[in-house]
Amino acid sequence: MPATAAGLVRLTPTTAGGERMRFGILGPVQIRHGGSSHRLPRAQTRGLLAYLLLNANRVVSLDSVVDALWGGAEPATARSQVHSSIHAIRRQLRETGGAAGDGDPLAGRSGGYMLTVAVDQLDSALFGHLTGRARTIREAGGDLAEARALLREALELWRGPALADATGAFVEAARARLADQRLTTTEDLIETELALGRHTEVIGEFAPLADEHPLRERLRGQLMLALYRSGRQVDALQSYQEYRSRLADEQGLDPGQPLRELERAILRADPALDLPRAAAPTVRVPLPPAAEPEPGPAESGAAPIPRPAPAGAENLPVPRSGMAVPVIAAPPAGPAARSRPRSRRAPLGAAAVVLALALAAWLVGRQVDAERSAEDPFESSGATTVSIVNEGPPGTEGVQRVLEVADFQVLDGARIHAWSLRAEARENARHQIWIAEEGQPTEEGVTTRRLRNVNSDKCLDRGYRRTEADVVQAECNQAASQQWYFDAEGRMRNSADGDCLEIAGARWADGAPVRMAPCGTGWNQQWFQSVRRDWS
Repeated sequence: MPATAAGLVRLTPTTAGGERMRFGILGPVQIRHGGSSHRLPRAQTRGLLAYLLLNANRVVSLDSVVDALWGGAEPATARSQVHSSIHAIRRQLRETGGAAGDGDPLAGRSGGYMLTVAVDQLDSALFGHLTGRARTIREAGGDLAEARALLREALELWRGPALADATGAFVEAARARLADQRLTTTEDLIETELALGRHTEVIGEFAPLADEHPLRERLRGQLMLALYRSGRQVDALQSYQEYRSRLADEQGLDPGQPLRELERAILRADPALDLPRAAAPTVRVPLPPAAEPEPGPAESGAAPIPRPAPAGAENLPVPRSGMAVPVIAAPPAGPAARSRPRSRRAPLGAAAVVLALALAAWLVGRQVDAERSAEDPFESSGATTVSIVNEGPPGTEGVQRVLEVADFQVLDGARIHAWSLRAEARENARHQIWIAEEGQPTEEGVTTRRLRNVNSDKCLDRGYRRTEADVVQAECNQAASQQWYFDAEGRMRNSADGDCLEIAGARWADGAPVRMAPCGTGWNQQWFQSVRRDWS
């Protein structure tokens, strides 16, 4: 069963029976049954319901609710206000669910609450389900018309800005995350329409969207291609010049390499840009043959990340077989994206073929780079997006876990745990991906990196502020507790005292806490980094 569009929930199956009450957060927060819509009277109560829905079918503690609503600035009456709001939500659910036969889905648990809903009851869950089905069809080379219908159905669920009438410290970040998913899905729809040869329709329907998001590079490239295929070469080039000028003025950056290649191809009227008569619905630029792995099992359903082989690593453990690189679209934007090395590609023959494949890859998703630094596990220059990976104990071949911010938190002090690679949806990956920034050298001159989470903008911290030894995320600074490096044994160490990062208790399970401990030889202290380009 797929996760919700917010990437936060694993929902229960839909049961058979009559009409049931439904929940909406892709717009104003509401409870619906039949033709009636019910709106909770207080914005804070609507915010609490939205938070429970974003964490549906999971127990959320009272402390996490307080943090979500007040962000660390809670009043003395915060807990009593939460209890009052829970009572109001339960009363509304009973009134609505009594007619629907659902009973009371909001249950108290030890120290918290859990709201139980099914995929078809929550619009964000249904959104994720529909977009996931469309993605599967497109990646499998299936019926693009069906994929287009699914994407349109998903986008029709939106009634305005997400969480439009809710308040709470968590709302702004959640709203932005959901809005980004909506825009990404729209880009997927445009991509599908272009593959179906509907370039004229794309211009009429989606050109205003490019004006609303003038620095969205993928969207700009899609509009340029639609204009070119509609016989409007000059307009396509003008659109590129407008984007380049605005990007330089506002960000001080140049367009990415794929968009520059597209502009040059349009200038040449390259035949590779024309819609093939029998085009494959999805095209991916292959990695070199040496990078093709054998398929291996994966506990989470995501393909494991291949372990790099740094220079001088003759005595390190040999990576297991069955390692594959996950393919998820859209690399990060910004200065780091401009300076990173380009992916290695298999020899493809004529230049036009190379260009065609590169453009196709830009339109439908890019490969996760297989490049690894030979000397610095974090790469020696510039900011790099990475995941920190543990391959587990013997007997768990093909299963990996990576460092993740627990419970998808963005707050200072949130705990870090180990979790299976989340590749079923791009938005999930953000909590597992870190920007490796240049750190402060150790006293011995060892190069270090500071790891900034791409979702929370907080840095991986040794966690001295907590009584336990758990690693946390914290506001980024230059303290030694945020400086990290790998040693020759494949252990990840902290500059503050040289201790090693480990999975606590050698527990090989999702959610296992990560802590600092004296360095040893156990598998739970064996880590490697993987450069990630698979998030948006």
